[in-house]
Parts: sequence; structure tokens; C-alpha cells
Amino acid sequence: MEIQPEIMEIKLNKGPNGLGFNIRGGTDNEHRTDDPGIFVTTVREKGAAAEDGRLRPGDKIVEVNDIDVSGVKHYEAVQAFHQAKDTVKLKVIRNPHPEETSESENPPAEGGSYLPYIVVFGLVGVGAYFAWKKYSS
Repeated sequence: MEIQPEIMEIKLNKGPNGLGFNIRGGTDNEHRTDDPGIFVTTVREKGAAAEDGRLRPGDKIVEVNDIDVSGVKHYEAVQAFHQAKDTVKLKVIRNPHPEETSESENPPAEGGSYLPYIVVFGLVGVGAYFAWKKYSS
């Protein structure tokens, strides 16, 4: 017997703190290697999503104001949110992969977003080396 995913419709009103959540994913930047969908990664303490209380990290967003975002590039999903007015209607699949909800347990797909951190730490290390070299001689 196959378990049916929980599908929810959530209406959020943009307030002074915005919608209050972050997304990752898309066909061009998969959050999961086996699912190119758009996923909620963070629900911030302030914002419409936290006030509503239903949206959670790991939830998959499949529609934004009746626009299907299940097979789009990341920027297209972001654009759907930007085009939304004061009220945003989401169709969400409750975390279809509950075993993998945190960043630490679910590293990004190959080519994912850890690259900027690696570059920054690398540059800091190089800068520290040259500072040490300059002042140690």
C-alpha cells in the first residue's frame, strides 16, 4: 500500500517581514539529486509563513498563485513569487522526503550552494597566509 502525500493549499499575506521563508531547487540547481522540485529550506521566525505555522522546511512547493513550479528553473520559481501581489497562494506537498530535512543531513546536489563558502574560506586562508608571511619576516 503506497502512502499518499499530504497536499495543502496555504494562503499567505505578505506583511512588513515578507513571506518569511527561503527556497532551493529547480531543474537547473537541484536541491535533491532525484527530485528537481522547489523546496522550502528555512522558515524564518518573522514573516507570514511563521505566523501561519503550516509551512515547514522540506515541504515541496508545486504551485504559486496557480502557476505550476514543479518543473521550472530556480529563477522562474523566484519570479513567480516576485510577481505575486499581497496574497500568495501556495500548493505544497508536505515534506515528501522526511528523512532528509536538514542541510547537515542533506548536502546540496552536485554543484550546489556550498561552493561560495569554499571560495570565501579559501580566500580568507590565502589572506591569512600572506599576512603571516609579511609580518613573520
